Amino acid sequence: MTARPEFAIWRPPDTATLTLDVAPRLESWDAKAARSQVALGQYLDHVTELTRGQMAEAGTAALSLELAVSLPGTAHLLQGRYDLDNFLSPIVRRLGSRMFASAHASKRRGAASTVRIGPAVVAEPPDPAVWSFATAETTVSTATAAWKRQIAEQSAPGVGLAPDGPLELQIALAVSERRNWAWLWKPAIDALGAIVGAENPARPFQTRDDRIVRLALHRTVDDTLGDRVRTGVWWRSAEEPTAPPKLTGA
Repeated sequence: MTARPEFAIWRPPDTATLTLDVAPRLESWDAKAARSQVALGQYLDHVTELTRGQMAEAGTAALSLELAVSLPGTAHLLQGRYDLDNFLSPIVRRLGSRMFASAHASKRRGAASTVRIGPAVVAEPPDPAVWSFATAETTVSTATAAWKRQIAEQSAPGVGLAPDGPLELQIALAVSERRNWAWLWKPAIDALGAIVGAENPARPFQTRDDRIVRLALHRTVDDTLGDRVRTGVWWRSAEEPTAPPKLTGA
């Protein structure tokens, strides 16, 4: 299958990379007073202050975010629940998800993690010669398991499980302006067990998404969709990164 023209694909920002002085924190669903939430809040305060200048310089333009996560040398990049969407979600939520047209993340072993933000610039769609592609259009509430099932049922036929090992993934979400598109990242990835693999066949929505070492998320605004969501997914095998990789559309 080839890419569909109704999906906008955006480049990572080309602004200066900013080194984080606080280690990236994963999303937390603990109580507000929990230690994890306090640490997450302190980290997000740091990110907000660090990127303030780039946010101001971009003005009212739609934004693109890139986060390069460096993990300790003892960390297993493909296990351990270091899910890239869970690194991106807290930042975009804090800064304002409606301001972002794309969010990019990568992970590697190393000492310094970086972030940068800049105006979103349209990119060429992923090359069908090197990327596999699947698409789905959902009609049910995004808050239900049925939404995941619709993506799984439409994207699974004929695609085949991606080869084991590191994976690069891009997801484009076409949504109406009023929808919080960042809220859909996690359930959309949870629905891709036929592509990324499932930890337990009896629990198909618990996917092996921690083997995704490069992730790009793209937003297309289409108010004709109403409550529907159109999803495009591209994936390919990736080498286990040893240096900060740069995700591209080609």
